[in-house]
Amino acid sequence: MECIDAIEANLKRVLERLYKLFAENGTDDSEYIRNVKAVLEGTAIFLNENRDFFKNVDALNSNLYDFSKSLWLNHIKTVLSKEDTADKKETALEDKGYHSYYYDYIFNHDIYPR
Repeated sequence: MECIDAIEANLKRVLERLYKLFAENGTDDSEYIRNVKAVLEGTAIFLNENRDFFKNVDALNSNLYDFSKSLWLNHIKTVLSKEDTADKKETALEDKGYHSYYYDYIFNHDIYPR
């Protein structure tokens, strides 16, 4: 295993733990997403300061972002699937793109979309 692979695996465990805390405690979406952002920004700073040792920093950050977003989107899917009415299920399917936009927006702007 290369050093960058070990860093990625470790950070995925950190992100999974943040997600688990979010899901178990009913933490606000924006708090979870901002915590993810802090982890990714800290990682980027460290890796960019050590570019001699780490290549593909942007790819790693992209993979970690996608990983954390996927955890959150799967959570939303699970929550919506537990709702009873057919109307809510139809709305959930229609809003699939919105949830991705919602995550991206909070990540990039630190606030809810309006």
